[in-house]
Parts: sequence; structure tokens; C-alpha cells
Amino acid sequence: MNIFIIRHGETELNALGLKQGPEGSLSEHGRKQMALATAQLKDIKFSKIICSPYLRTKESAEILSQAISAPLEYSDLFKERKNPTEIIGTHKESQEQKDIMDLIVANRHDPSWHYSDEENFYDLVERARNALTFLENQEGENILIVSHAYFMGTMILHVLLGDFLTPEVFYSTRMKFPVANSGVSEIRFVEKDNKKEWRLITLNNYQHLTAGIPLEEL
Repeated sequence: MNIFIIRHGETELNALGLKQGPEGSLSEHGRKQMALATAQLKDIKFSKIICSPYLRTKESAEILSQAISAPLEYSDLFKERKNPTEIIGTHKESQEQKDIMDLIVANRHDPSWHYSDEENFYDLVERARNALTFLENQEGENILIVSHAYFMGTMILHVLLGDFLTPEVFYSTRMKFPVANSGVSEIRFVEKDNKKEWRLITLNNYQHLTAGIPLEEL
């Protein structure tokens, strides 16, 4: 089974550098990114598209579905990491946001600690594990997931490291591999030597954004 995971296109709030929750519509640039991404995916026969229920992923999936003839369904398993309500709408460079995120990282070893209503490391990894188990039980050779950068990164790290994914490893590596708007990653569920396991095939392929397009227009 091949799972293709694509990040939504750029949103208006992305462009402004603001932390967003479920809200946030695609920008015109984001719509262009998703239209370009269809060229990379349109020749693959997908059994279904599974989409995060957030507005930006729904809009992205609608653009993809115009070129990909596959049923579309929604799942909370693939929504973005829930951040503290206090930082939604704040700028990524704001001191308030930095202070809160520093506190979260400082308390990363405590499974029960939360600043307020966010998902902590343990919550997020458990959801990534549940998402992979959910996918293992799906039918079809190719499935397309429309999701978000931080959660995609968590899933991929769990594929690579499994139970070796600790808070230290997570926070030291997660931001070292970017996930571009409309970037595509592929994981594969395989059986070898009577053992089933996930493997990472492709990470953050955004070739569709650069093919034949001047860099200044990206």
C-alpha cells in the first residue's frame, strides 16, 4: 500500500506569518500551488482521498479532486497539531508565542503537562500512531492524504523511529526537514520476512513548484 501525503497550499494567514487553527483559507498563491501539484499526482490511480477537516485542507482537496477521480472523505486523525488557544492569531516572531512554545518544550518530558488546551508531544505521537494503524486497515493500492506540515512531520518521524521517537529526538529533528506548501511525501506499508512495516519512500517532493516556473513567481 502506497500512501501519498500532501500538505495544503499556502494560506492567507501563512503568508502573514500568523499561527492558525482550523480557520485559514488558501491564498491565490496557495491555489496555484495545489493546481501545479495535480500534475504530479493525476496519473496515479487513487482508491480514495482522505482529508483533514480544516478549511485549508478542504479547499486543497477540492482542487486536487478536479484532476483525481477518487472518493473524498474527512478524518480528524490528519488535522494539524492543536496549539494553545492563546497563540492562535499571533505572529510567529511575537515574544508571546516564543515564550509559550519555550515553556512547552521545557516541559516536554511530562506526559500530563499542558500549557492550556494544546496537544503535547505524547498526544501528537499517539495520534500519529493511530493514523498509521487506521491506514494499515484501508483497502487500495494508493491513497492520498491531504494534511498539515507539523502533523505530517510527526507521522514521518514515527515511521522512521517508532518507539525510539523521544521528546529529545523529536524537538531536535522535527524542524530540520521542512514540509513545503503542496509538498508531497510518500510512505509505503510493506511485508518482508513475515513482518509488516512502514517505510519512507519520498520526503517533501515539490518539484511541481519549480518545473518551468521562474523562481520569483513561486
